[in-house]
Amino acid sequence: MELLNIGASESGGIVQTVRESARAWHAGAAHWAGEDDVQIDAELAVRSASLAVHGGLGTVEGGTARNLEIAVDAPAVEELGLPWRGAVQARATLSGALRAPAIDATIEASRVVHAGQRIGRVTARLRYGGGADGALEAALDLREHRHSHGDALSVAEAQLQ
Repeated sequence: MELLNIGASESGGIVQTVRESARAWHAGAAHWAGEDDVQIDAELAVRSASLAVHGGLGTVEGGTARNLEIAVDAPAVEELGLPWRGAVQARATLSGALRAPAIDATIEASRVVHAGQRIGRVTARLRYGGGADGALEAALDLREHRHSHGDALSVAEAQLQ
């Protein structure tokens, strides 16, 4: 493994870039000064999959909440050594305090194959209002499920809310 850069920034955050091969790398910086001041700027890639985390949690002067954006793109999860195949994309925005941030997240998977099960597409959505008593909403949408033991165990489409 070749280490390219690691050290502390002037603001006290950790800055790190490591390149292991042309197919695996990560780079990032993080700053943590308590629950009201968390900032992250990081990316990770393994084979064709990537994770990006940018932004922060807490509030800035004037009381405006910071947003932390998280994105995952894994067009071939089997490359990661998982016991299933397919593509996964996820997006999430967290905002507010670190202790109980508001969350708006969506995960989509397509062409999923695992243990005789095949799913054409599944989408999950989660929203949480944040804080101790924030409202919680969740939804799931499943399309084109096929079971290896036949159509009687398969589901053309299903929705949960």
